[in-house]
Amino acid sequence: MLAAVLVYRLGPALVGDKVFGAMALLNNMLPWSNGGPLLPVTNNALSDQVDTILPSYLDIHQRLFGGDLPLSTDLTGPGTTLLADSAHPVLTPTTVWFLLLPTSYATAVVKVAEVAVAVAGMALWLRRIGTGWTAGLLAGVIYVGSGFFASFSTWPAQAGTAALLPALFWGVERLVQERTARSLLVVAAAVAFLLLGGFPAVAGQGLYFAGLYLLVRLVADRHLARAVSGVRTFALAVGALVLGVGLAAVQLVPLTVGLVGIDLSTRADSFSATLPFRSALTAFYPGAFVDVSFPAANLIESYAYLGAAPVVLGAVALLTRRDRTEARAVVPFLTLAALVAVSLIYRQGWWNSWVGALPVFEGNPIGRLRAVLALLVAGLAGIGAHRILTALDRRGNRVRALAALLAGGTVFGVATVLVGQRYAVLLEGRRAVYEDAAWALATVAVLVVAVLLAHRRRARTVAFVVVAALLGVQANASVSNFWPVTDRSLFYPQLGVTQALAQVQGQGRIYAPLGQLLGSTASVYGLRSVTAHTFQPQPWVDYLTAIDPDVYGTGRTYTNPALSIGPLGSAKQDALLDRMGVTGYLQPARVPVPGPSVDARGAATPAAGSSDEPGTVELGPGRVVRTTVEPTSLRAVTVEVAQGATDTVNGVSVEAQLRASAGGPVLATGRVTGIGFGAGSLQIPVAAEGLGVTGPLDLTLTATAPLQLVTAGGRPSVQVTTSGGDADGVRLVYADDHGTVWERSNPLDRVRWASGALVVPDPAARLAAVGDPTTPRDEVVLAEPGPVPAGAGAGVDVTADDGDRVRVSVDAAGGGYLVVADALQTGWSATVDGVPAPLVDADYAFGGVWVPAGRHDVELRFTGTLLGPSLAVTGLSLLVVLTVLVVGGRRRRRG
Repeated sequence: MLAAVLVYRLGPALVGDKVFGAMALLNNMLPWSNGGPLLPVTNNALSDQVDTILPSYLDIHQRLFGGDLPLSTDLTGPGTTLLADSAHPVLTPTTVWFLLLPTSYATAVVKVAEVAVAVAGMALWLRRIGTGWTAGLLAGVIYVGSGFFASFSTWPAQAGTAALLPALFWGVERLVQERTARSLLVVAAAVAFLLLGGFPAVAGQGLYFAGLYLLVRLVADRHLARAVSGVRTFALAVGALVLGVGLAAVQLVPLTVGLVGIDLSTRADSFSATLPFRSALTAFYPGAFVDVSFPAANLIESYAYLGAAPVVLGAVALLTRRDRTEARAVVPFLTLAALVAVSLIYRQGWWNSWVGALPVFEGNPIGRLRAVLALLVAGLAGIGAHRILTALDRRGNRVRALAALLAGGTVFGVATVLVGQRYAVLLEGRRAVYEDAAWALATVAVLVVAVLLAHRRRARTVAFVVVAALLGVQANASVSNFWPVTDRSLFYPQLGVTQALAQVQGQGRIYAPLGQLLGSTASVYGLRSVTAHTFQPQPWVDYLTAIDPDVYGTGRTYTNPALSIGPLGSAKQDALLDRMGVTGYLQPARVPVPGPSVDARGAATPAAGSSDEPGTVELGPGRVVRTTVEPTSLRAVTVEVAQGATDTVNGVSVEAQLRASAGGPVLATGRVTGIGFGAGSLQIPVAAEGLGVTGPLDLTLTATAPLQLVTAGGRPSVQVTTSGGDADGVRLVYADDHGTVWERSNPLDRVRWASGALVVPDPAARLAAVGDPTTPRDEVVLAEPGPVPAGAGAGVDVTADDGDRVRVSVDAAGGGYLVVADALQTGWSATVDGVPAPLVDADYAFGGVWVPAGRHDVELRFTGTLLGPSLAVTGLSLLVVLTVLVVGGRRRRRG
């Protein structure tokens, strides 16, 4: 049944016809949306996949296959680490596919790998405990359909880490039973993959519970009673943990050290933020509450599906007697641990508040413990299923199992009626609750039949096939809202505005406020953006806040800022953007174009009529309206709509074209699109500045739906917006219904020469000096005194600029500073002619290096944080693994 779910949900993506991803969500946002009708989306909460996760994996794959080792990228705001740490994991069994396959295809393969690893881990763990393969596979189906695993389906780090938890418990159980050095390697591998998985919260929580599981099993198997055996097993476990950390050190250490420099104060109270009661309801009703907003928590962090039948199966495991083949104390541990997890997630108090002081738990949303909770419940359910399948030969066990099933089903049925009554208005009826409950109760009913027919092996087997199918149906319902599959054409399509931005950008950077180019998506198009969805070092945070105090404000997060300023900012904003090397700006098509507006001049075509009285002319399919306008640095034309039109299926587009003469080649165009346009002014941006035409321009207006335009004196009432003849610091270079692209006229180069220096030790005063328009543009603002520039110029030639390095050839008439307006203050090093040189803080948030007079080759390279020592530790750990395998193999052959 699980295979059927995978084929049904992911089949089109696995054969390359579709993409497993929330791309429809992306294409309902600017600039991909042109203002027309929106596409249906699976889930509005899946934006992280399209605005930060996939852009990073695209960058990794493309650069790797281009012959580059992409440790980091400078395209995304302050920059984002790629292979330098595990923030974007690629070194686990579930995520390695991002390295090997095109990203648009890899997403589906990664999801299949996550499911396979999780199910295999559950089956192997329960098999070690003493159940059959059937029970273990059922537990795996339950686990992959659980709330955390489903809601984080499009997050490879979160879902991939959760997928590895069963393997960790399998490794621990194997170590307890075998107590050999080779069994240590399984635990070490599981620990390493968890730590390389990119989600420390769940990895750490899983390690805590696995450690407790180890101690309980050691006590239960009386290993601790035998001092030598107990100490040996415990020492092997500690060794496995240390070895696992060592294997993951190459990415784990840089990630950990890097987070130290990030302000995570906004997460300080995350542990105590328990989930609301409505989240608990999703544990049993996967379809009824998934679209209902959660107070004090978002859907992804709150969805908690477990299933009524798995919980009832857990009760069977608790109430029936252990089979002699089952490992001791597993059921009591899983039960108690699950209750502790539920208490932490939903009801905290003095009895468990101390947990919030533990590493990992501190500062992390406690709702993420749902992954461990699902593992515990799935394990219990698997044991309960095993006992129904094989351990009901005793009459007492059969009676207890039957009582647990009937009692659980009855309680759930009564609760369903109460829930349906309580939330009838909220859910617009009870149908969704009852549909969810029907599948669960049907599963319990079939389990009752299995118990009653326990003496008939074939009938019992058939019953469990039905149970597996029913659990698969519920797992499908659970993941349905979180497994989006979309057309390949929606996977980051090329747009005119992105191509125009690339031309404007050069070696500088662009910005796109007002929710455009969501998160880090600009990097997909090779655009270096001011803002991005990534961790923000404090100097960068301060710098952006100086540009726009609300950049991290309402509706935004500390990892996903957004500027809200237009192309014409204050003198301070312009100074700050100039020093960032900002060359271009993207604005929505329907945002008013800046500049003075004047009446257009010229005569109307005969189609408009000849009356001098105000009137109307029809514009629409087959009805073209033409007039003339003066070519005065034109940025937009505005027409007056007397009667509008609406089209909710295809949308309505109005286009303006400018020619030097009727029938001549098109010199400039503009277009606006919407679901409809009402009566009033309609502005159409047109990039027609500096056309070099002296005579009147021919303006042609077309529309995809009938509109009535106001006329005056026999011609359409048209106004034109111009630059006003005065340089306002920006130039409109491209316009269509996806947006307008503006070029800033006087930014500093992102890689520039500073022939002077201003030393300002105080941080606040230093930032103020950077944003002061009177600060000389050829000076760099430094935090500490250094070599004094000679005040002479230099030729600067950038020969390499690929995300991990900036290589520059400098020909300086006198000593000065080479400034690179990137966040280079941590993880970067500099050399001048191959000799290490100090990299100093420059212009508050950037980096600079002193270059003496003469010709020099300067290179700034991303070296990561402790990347060299971390790589050495991982190499040594791999050597230990190889030694254990070789020595253990020789001993086995001798034996």
